[in-house]
Amino acid sequence: MSTAPDWTSTHGSPRNADGLGPGRAAWQAGWDRDQRCEAPDPRDDASPGREGWRSSPILEGAAWWMDAHRSRRRAVRALRMAGYVARRRWGRIGNGWRKHGLHHVPSWLYLDGPAAGREAVDPWDRAKQLADCSSSWGVQPRVTGAGELLALPIPSACGQVHVCPVCAARRSRTLAREIRAAIRGRKAGAMALVTLTQRAMPGESLVDALERWRRAWVLLMRGRSGRRLRCWIRGWYYGIEVRWNPAGWWHLHGHVVLELRERETVRADCAACGAECGSPCLALNTCRTMKGAHRGRGHVEKGAAVDVATVRAAVGLGWRDATASASGDWGWDPLAGCWDRESEPASAAEARIAAGDWRGGWWREIDPSDTSAVYQACKYPTPITDLGPIQLAEFISATHGRRWHQGGWDWRSIRTDGADQLADDLAADDDAIDLGIPIASLSPGHVPNLDDVFRGRGRGAVSVGKGRRTALDAGLPGERAEGGTVAFVLVEDAEVLARQWVAEGWAELGWKKIKHREQVDPEHPDANAVIRRHPDGSEDTITMRVVERAHPVLLVASELAAELVEHTESLILKRGRERSSEV
Repeated sequence: MSTAPDWTSTHGSPRNADGLGPGRAAWQAGWDRDQRCEAPDPRDDASPGREGWRSSPILEGAAWWMDAHRSRRRAVRALRMAGYVARRRWGRIGNGWRKHGLHHVPSWLYLDGPAAGREAVDPWDRAKQLADCSSSWGVQPRVTGAGELLALPIPSACGQVHVCPVCAARRSRTLAREIRAAIRGRKAGAMALVTLTQRAMPGESLVDALERWRRAWVLLMRGRSGRRLRCWIRGWYYGIEVRWNPAGWWHLHGHVVLELRERETVRADCAACGAECGSPCLALNTCRTMKGAHRGRGHVEKGAAVDVATVRAAVGLGWRDATASASGDWGWDPLAGCWDRESEPASAAEARIAAGDWRGGWWREIDPSDTSAVYQACKYPTPITDLGPIQLAEFISATHGRRWHQGGWDWRSIRTDGADQLADDLAADDDAIDLGIPIASLSPGHVPNLDDVFRGRGRGAVSVGKGRRTALDAGLPGERAEGGTVAFVLVEDAEVLARQWVAEGWAELGWKKIKHREQVDPEHPDANAVIRRHPDGSEDTITMRVVERAHPVLLVASELAAELVEHTESLILKRGRERSSEV
């Protein structure tokens, strides 16, 4: 049982009757004044977990890895400070429990401040998660398209993509690869990258800025406006980005990738009266200007290609009207997106917009053969290290549980399609390294730690970039674990691939029983009453049952697992050197 720390002898500042200094005595209601931040100050050490750098062939030449960890170090320090700011400025109140995966965790709500009424996410909790990010490595089993077995060492991420620069970079790169693969797979036609902004409102909270943008997006893509745009747009995918202006406001905007239809509907005949009407809706196959008995079928003129200028004007007009409806005078100013300050005066740009010419930086056409611009829609929301402690505390509360990326219409499942296409591309592309399909997740306890297979593997070796001699050239340090067995808990539907390991004599197939609790009705025959004590002192009683499920696992001797790790790393290094020589 933990005891409260003795604050009376730790510092020389004056203490009150409870032994608390002036800082902790000023903490707002709902915060534990005996709590200390568990995340140590990383100071000048940016290595994961402050345990030194570990190198790996999958990170060879990847300068972003070390740069992202340097940003993570700054983010940990900012989150430590943000925790003090939240405690001194904004009170919180217990809100029972919220579900997080299979678990229930205590929930708190801010009582005041810019995030009042929202989940009071403790910056110190996030700092602890970021401090441990990538400090441990797991070994993930894989099977390639050719049936080759691989054991790939991968750093275990904290998963806090909203605040961790390392996880945000990894997730953004994964999203971009999936979207690009899906575009190649579906052989998309004309595309555009569209930046949709709104006027920043001084003093507006981030929660309100997010609601304004999302409300405008719904108005643009649904109802009459959405039916009209669907005549020209096949699918879309957006990502939201947030920045803080030191002048005192949040600047929020969305990057949207649009795929245009190959053909345009130019006329429609009403089935009831035979009259022609303009702007029919191709997607609903219905004439949108007719009502009641005059509802008719759209007729497609096959020879007419989509006019990009028409679509651009329709999106621009639609977004201007949607943001005006969502936020009044603080809607989108088309001049901000269409005006090129260096090439024309503002009056000329305004006249051009009024004449229907919406060209400008807000609309950028994408060459389907060069989809590098797609990354803009896959980035995570903000450069964390640019935020001050006050804004950072507000940001992690406002972003909690929010969706920042979404696809729609024909691109509704584009991420799933992209993941499948990416696996096919790896298997079919002779120039790529086929890293295969993972058959076990990197969840804690589902794969062994790299140090349980290969002690100290890669620790103390740092990759210094492309074109220079690296520590990897001399071989990665590490010592094979001797004796013992490691287990890989298989993901669903991976048992067929796992049997390839068994057939080649590398592993045995076994079972592992995993217990977890789930909430059930009080009438359930296996229900047990459980008293939960919230940290705010409140209690409630729920009924739970213990569920035990057997999961298939691969049982591999530690020496064999280490051999596969070496084999996998050598393949990656060999292909990397071949590419360098080709360049």
